[in-house]
Amino acid sequence: MKDLTQVTPRTKFASAAGIMARRGDVSTDLHRKGLERFDKLVSARLAVEAVDTADFDCARGWIADYRSGLRAGDALHLAVCMRLSATLCTADATLARGADKVGVAVQRVG
Repeated sequence: MKDLTQVTPRTKFASAAGIMARRGDVSTDLHRKGLERFDKLVSARLAVEAVDTADFDCARGWIADYRSGLRAGDALHLAVCMRLSATLCTADATLARGADKVGVAVQRVG
C-alpha cells in the first residue's frame, strides 16, 4: 500500500534543492541526482493526490482565523487529509496543533 502525499512535496523539494544549488551548498551533479532520487521515491512509495477546489475553500476558512498560526500551504495539506480521511505526518508543531484543532489525525515525527 502506498502512502498518500500531495503534489507539493515535489515542488518543495525542487525549490529547496534549487536554493542549495544556487548558494553553492551542493554541486550541479548532486542537485540533479537528488531530484532524480526524490522522484523515484515518490513514484515507488507515494500516491500523489490532486487538490480540489473545495480543498482551497476549506483551507481558506481555517486560515481566516489568524490565531491558528496556519500558513496557506499547511491549511491546504490539512484540507486534503480531511477529505481523504488520511493521517498527516509532520515534524512541524504548528501544523500538528492545527491538525488537532480541525480534527485531522496526525502522526508527529522527529
